[in-house]
Amino acid sequence: MLKRQNQSNALGVSSPSAPFATIINTQTEIPISCDECDCETHYPIGYLRTLPRLTCGFCRDSREFSQLEMHVLETALKQMGFFLAGAK
Repeated sequence: MLKRQNQSNALGVSSPSAPFATIINTQTEIPISCDECDCETHYPIGYLRTLPRLTCGFCRDSREFSQLEMHVLETALKQMGFFLAGAK
């Protein structure tokens, strides 16, 4: 008896492979390296979407998180097969 996969191949029918993605909750934390001391502080993605002022948890240096950085982060996650819950 042929397995279903073999039957499909024998008939010349191939099953389409659907891409899949992992949905990330907006509370998932992303490490952001400090420009001053290079230490990482973790921030939830939902918080980063507000384009906040980031403060290093180690040296207390601070800077703004930009729209460009958020775009690059979301694009990189999408290319890796991750999509954000409640994506804009």
